[in-house]
Amino acid sequence: MKHPALLSSFLLLFFFVISACSTTEPVQSTVFNFEYDGEMYQIVGHQASDELAEGINDFVKRENGYIIFWYRDINQDGFLNAEILNGIGLDRANQIYLAGIAAAMESGRLVDRVYERKYELTIGYVDYQVISLSVHSPQTYNIFIIRDRKTRESWTIRDLNRNGQLDDPLIEQAVRMKYQEWYNIVLQEGIEAGRIDFDGEFYLVERDPAQLAAAD
Repeated sequence: MKHPALLSSFLLLFFFVISACSTTEPVQSTVFNFEYDGEMYQIVGHQASDELAEGINDFVKRENGYIIFWYRDINQDGFLNAEILNGIGLDRANQIYLAGIAAAMESGRLVDRVYERKYELTIGYVDYQVISLSVHSPQTYNIFIIRDRKTRESWTIRDLNRNGQLDDPLIEQAVRMKYQEWYNIVLQEGIEAGRIDFDGEFYLVERDPAQLAAAD
């Protein structure tokens, strides 16, 4: 299923987190308040002091100090994965959450995330990225990012099983089919470059050698 028009314009913003001042605490938390259709909402970002550690975003609606509903984006990929309290349906929640990310961008409250397992490839005017997330969890998955620098079109599509199939239910089938061939190409290029491992069943982006060297 495709979100409204905001989706293609702001999908790449999923790879940002609400910015925060530096602290000495192991986890930094920041709150961004925004208005959507006359209602106020919050995105609460939680980020570990290690920039490579996967953080979480909470999407919350409060009234008079009480939480009305609460959703969670478990690794700040821009998709709400879990309903913590009450709820309005994931499709509707993701629509509002995306608008909040766009509002945070416009106010300068976003900073780029660094991902430990990311493979990047440029073909012509199009930049591609494959990112492996939650690799030690049963819910591990890949994200395929497409950014056309000529048309400025952007898409983020999940491979929910890391099996090479773009099966994100939030994205229309026609869009998934359009980019499936390119996903296959980028995966193969990554394998040949030694950056993506395929064990016959699952695709896993290897850790970036440059980041490993910098950590030594």
